[in-house]
Amino acid sequence: MKSRKFATVIFALGGLMFLSSVGFAVYKDVKSAPVSLQLSQEEKKLVEGATFQFTPYTQDITDHNGATHALLDGEVKRIGFGDHLYSYSLRNQMKDFSVLDRPHYGTSITFKGYKLYYGSQFNVYQTNSDPVIGYTLMNTETKELVSNTVSIPKEIRGDRTYIETPTFYRDGDTLYAVMQWSDADREHYLLTFSIDLKTGTPSKLEKVNLPGNLQEFHWRVASSEKVYDPQRLIMGSSYSKENQFHWITFDAKKKQFNEIESTETMAFENTSVYVVEDQVYLISTEKSKELSQSPGYQEPSERKNNKLTLYKIGANHQLELSQTIETDPYAPLPYLNQGNLVMISLVDGKPTLRVQSLKTKEILLSKPIDVIEKVFFTNANSYRGGDR
Repeated sequence: MKSRKFATVIFALGGLMFLSSVGFAVYKDVKSAPVSLQLSQEEKKLVEGATFQFTPYTQDITDHNGATHALLDGEVKRIGFGDHLYSYSLRNQMKDFSVLDRPHYGTSITFKGYKLYYGSQFNVYQTNSDPVIGYTLMNTETKELVSNTVSIPKEIRGDRTYIETPTFYRDGDTLYAVMQWSDADREHYLLTFSIDLKTGTPSKLEKVNLPGNLQEFHWRVASSEKVYDPQRLIMGSSYSKENQFHWITFDAKKKQFNEIESTETMAFENTSVYVVEDQVYLISTEKSKELSQSPGYQEPSERKNNKLTLYKIGANHQLELSQTIETDPYAPLPYLNQGNLVMISLVDGKPTLRVQSLKTKEILLSKPIDVIEKVFFTNANSYRGGDR
């Protein structure tokens, strides 16, 4: 009797798996893509990592389930069920690892010759348990892996256990990690440690006090998706003081802070930070009304590009106007692939996938997108309040 029930369960599970696989295949085939784009293998390399979603104009763009298709590394693919942008991105990141060697960290950053996977581990309910920063360093040529951890001891952290994920940048053959920290007295300071690129060995954790005039700000840094081989660390204030927003750079090796020219308009929430090697770029974007609140849908020929002002940090830590870039108002801010911006712009009234070098300003790719249905171009963070 038991064997009969067991066989029935196995049969039922097999049937469900068959139906789900068939259903998923039908799901992927029935709904045709709202856009069409064909890229060569070389062109796909230029847009690697860019994940534009295509959301029908009838859907709520703040709902991540609204998108039906996405541009994933240069190919238009159906998304849904378990096949969404986060899972795709994670699988793509782990393709260089065997199942047993995969790092347990979802954040990565690319340096020339190396890739660093990292994350934080902590328990907010156990004050006697030291929080830990874990990382796996991969040599991209030899595929050699080195994993290690850095703990934050109680004499530095007090009773605090929650930690933010650190920010990394490179100086020669050394990676520097920087985390903002505050104690029970609300005093702000930074925690830093370094990693030897040749050996993967970490240094001892150090505490660096913020100067008095920088104490009153909560500082934020560029996201890991918008940096390539970063060799500088920049932080922006979350709020203004006397109508001025402040930006600083920090040299962890010299324990040195440098203030950048302050500004009235470049608040952190409407300024996107890109770091390419030793150059820092700031894209200032005025906050606009959400697309979901816009009246109706404008055809591409009726729309006008958003003009984004691109600054760079020049000599004496002054902001210098670098260039102006244009993007479709129905598209998110540019992605960064290596040292290039990947964006959707309107060219001759047509949405066009463009790749432009940040350093040389050269247009490396300009490919029209055949829009079959009315869509918004959104990114995976649009429903989390990130850049559109």
